Amino acid sequence: MIVVVLDDDGTTPIDTISDKNFVSLREISKNDGIYEITSIKKDDFTKQESNYITRFNIKHNKHILEAFPIS
Repeated sequence: MIVVVLDDDGTTPIDTISDKNFVSLREISKNDGIYEITSIKKDDFTKQESNYITRFNIKHNKHILEAFPIS
């Protein structure tokens, strides 16, 4: 499964997350609908893995909660 994170305009992709590189999802601000998703990225050159964090508004990204429910 692959999920696309959309920018505030609702059409521009800002990140893609798969079930293979997903780490966590958390709500940052209830009032503003801001969430933070953490995934693993792999450097093509060094092959080293590191965490990659993307903040987004849930308004256009409700599909992320369906794919990766917060427990």
